[in-house]
Amino acid sequence: MREVVPQLRRLAIIFNAGNAQPVLEMRESEAAARTLGIEVVPLEIRRVADFSPAFQAFRGNADALYVAIDQLMVANLMRILTLALGARLPTIFSTRDFVRGGDFMSYGPETAPRNWSVTA
Repeated sequence: MREVVPQLRRLAIIFNAGNAQPVLEMRESEAAARTLGIEVVPLEIRRVADFSPAFQAFRGNADALYVAIDQLMVANLMRILTLALGARLPTIFSTRDFVRGGDFMSYGPETAPRNWSVTA
């Protein structure tokens, strides 16, 4: 994200605080961001009603948004994209499936199976 947003100083990370995997992902992302001198603004989400207040709480206080993926985030993709667009935040997800849905960018491993063929 820093390569795309060179002025990145504050990164908002939205995650489901009720799910251990996104909490771990947020902590690891926060640690990595700190090594780059980037301040992290954690946005804890536990239910759908938390999205709008979370975005309002940090409005104007972040340069970009990282979304730690889980089912709550997947189910609310359009809500997240709409709120991020309204806040004028470049947003990154860990899989490219979200880019197809309108996200700014993704960064993560390729998980889709490839069609390999073997010829004799």
